[in-house]
Amino acid sequence: MPGDEDGLVKWFDNYFANLPAYLTTFQIEEQDVEVQKGIFDHILQIRSYLNTIVDYRKGMTELKNQLFYNRNGSTVPVPTPDNLGFSGLASMPGGLVWLVDQQNKEKIFPSPAYNETIGKDLGLIPVPKTIPTPGQLIANPTITCTGHNVEIFTVIPSPADSFAVYVDKHDGKGMGYVDSSTASHYPHNTELPEAEILWTYKIALRVKRQESGTAAYVNVLVKRT
Repeated sequence: MPGDEDGLVKWFDNYFANLPAYLTTFQIEEQDVEVQKGIFDHILQIRSYLNTIVDYRKGMTELKNQLFYNRNGSTVPVPTPDNLGFSGLASMPGGLVWLVDQQNKEKIFPSPAYNETIGKDLGLIPVPKTIPTPGQLIANPTITCTGHNVEIFTVIPSPADSFAVYVDKHDGKGMGYVDSSTASHYPHNTELPEAEILWTYKIALRVKRQESGTAAYVNVLVKRT
């Protein structure tokens, strides 16, 4: 499985999409897979909330990590899907990575039916990763106004090592450089206006401090609350 979270999410998407065709082949119980998919659905929902609910980010991140990596076999109390983060709890197994890893080792790999085609189909045989050249990099940020600041999330794919942040506040001063970040999360702590207005952000990936590839331009409605 991939070591980075975004890669892991894509891996599970593929795994759960293709696994149903092999349940009978490897004598895997459908209800076991439904439990695993339920954990994954909660993880996806938590990831979507992390970009918007700043006050709950620490607790949500810890819960997401327990659902992904908890190794002690204990259950995790998770908010119910229709009111995530506020009220209503359900009990769910943690450690999706280890549950699926154990399933693969006990059910799939030892089976005489397992072959290279199935391994590639389920993502169990790694596909060589193609690393883009600096000129092929494309910035793909998520930017939201919290009412206190502007939260910027940008995956930094290799060979990029940081990204630059610019903003045009449409005040006649044009696009201005703000800062650079080596972390995917960058909070732009700036004074927000009283009246709602559109700001335009430019996010450019950098390789050794040199902007590379295609930058993203994102319009964001901002207002202090």
